[in-house]
Amino acid sequence: MNNTNLIGRLTKKAELYQTPDKKTYARFTIAINRKKKAGGSGSEADFIPCIIWEKLLKT
Repeated sequence: MNNTNLIGRLTKKAELYQTPDKKTYARFTIAINRKKKAGGSGSEADFIPCIIWEKLLKT
């Protein structure tokens, strides 16, 4: 099991789904800012697709 902690912002409201065997999950994307490379000004964003399952949805 991998565990990753990300700090960012949601790009839109999470979408809820259910598998054929009634397991619930949600899909969402987190945008995370990072500085531009090689002396560029401002920042760029990385967009990380995420899925959370059952127990985590309830918290």
